Amino acid sequence: MIHAGNISSIYVSQTCGHDGNTGFLPYQDEFLNGPVKRIERAFDFVRQMRRAGYCQPITIRIVDEEYTLKEPVVIDSDLEGITIAPQTKTLISGGRRVTSFVWDTFHGVKCLSAELPELSDGVWYTDFYVDGQRAELTRYPESGTLDPAEVENNDTALNTHITWFQPKKEDFDVISQFRNQQDCIISYYHYWIDEHSQIQSCKDGKIELQCASRYSVSSDYPASALHYFVENVQEMFQKPNQWYLDRESKKLYYIPKREDQTPETICAYLPVCEKLFEIKGTAEKQAKNVWLKDLELAYTRGDSEWFDGDGLRLSSCSQSVNEGRASVEFTDSAHCGIENCLVHSVGVHAVRIGSGCHGIRVTENDLYDLGAGGVVLAGEAA
Repeated sequence: MIHAGNISSIYVSQTCGHDGNTGFLPYQDEFLNGPVKRIERAFDFVRQMRRAGYCQPITIRIVDEEYTLKEPVVIDSDLEGITIAPQTKTLISGGRRVTSFVWDTFHGVKCLSAELPELSDGVWYTDFYVDGQRAELTRYPESGTLDPAEVENNDTALNTHITWFQPKKEDFDVISQFRNQQDCIISYYHYWIDEHSQIQSCKDGKIELQCASRYSVSSDYPASALHYFVENVQEMFQKPNQWYLDRESKKLYYIPKREDQTPETICAYLPVCEKLFEIKGTAEKQAKNVWLKDLELAYTRGDSEWFDGDGLRLSSCSQSVNEGRASVEFTDSAHCGIENCLVHSVGVHAVRIGSGCHGIRVTENDLYDLGAGGVVLAGEAA
């Protein structure tokens, strides 16, 4: 007879599971021993087992080939001795699968489009992945960068900010005619960071930014100087693998990269989750012996908000995005890890080991297409 004392796995399936099941089997039987529907429900069973004195290691096995998250899975210190792994092969996705594509024409170009009604509620996306690859935002100029005629503050002191700049007249004449200007993004690389801010306004020969620069933008110091380009520009929608997000029509437009990409075949994701897993205990009680194994982890958001000590909204994190989140985060944890996982298409970092951690292992993983970094060590050992 199957019972909590003699099991080693709890099964989870979004497609065929039910939270009224025991989770003891990967398939449904007459005694409701089939998979539960949510990982969090499996956690409830583990907590009940621990309170009842059953301390054996438990593997939470994902039956589905794809398990979608709308918010991070949080694993706390009450869940000691668990491993999350696939039954066979599982993608843990933090993205929304876009399935409503149709053939369309936009800006005179044949393309695919999908309606996104949530854009009317202020939702916005900064990354888009098609058939496992990152699509390219439209940009002006098509290659290279532009230089300004003047910046708000030409001071070379590192922590000096700007909130506006004056383009050269020929550049302003072009940019000022762009449609949906406040959805256009000014991007620039300087020092050791890249900065991104949507346009607040474009008038009187100036571009005002929604976010101030993190560091100085001065023509008197080459490492600081502003060399910028503009992204998410409708008028530059023209090349394969480009995408454009249009708030007015509440649509996403995409130019296929290959002839075999059609509404029926395309596999496309818009990241929704900021993180996938948070393993976090407390200073008094660490999370212990928690493992992620043999999983594919993908599609987390890349946008973040940064502020200085006075509450000024900034367009970038500091060096190495050292305060940036990760798809898998460990805090106040011991003897935990991530092993033999494929982590890709994430907005910021893949793995972050924060404060209060020791004995964390990151082994035999394949990490690629990361918005910032692979493994970040940020915090003191416990």
